[in-house]
Amino acid sequence: MREEYDVYMRSPQWKQRRAQALERAQYRCCMCGFSKWSKQLEVHHVTYERLGNELPDDLVVLCS
Repeated sequence: MREEYDVYMRSPQWKQRRAQALERAQYRCCMCGFSKWSKQLEVHHVTYERLGNELPDDLVVLCS
């Protein structure tokens, strides 16, 4: 599972889903509202159930 995850996280598909998640969140942390201009943002999985086939609600944008 870990190897599959690592390969996926480097894939163009993940980069596209990550970009879409950031855009949906308006480039802001979903918890505190900090923007990409004040904090580095990361996209995290809420669930790994659909890894590689995530629904929008499967991803959350957070600052560190």
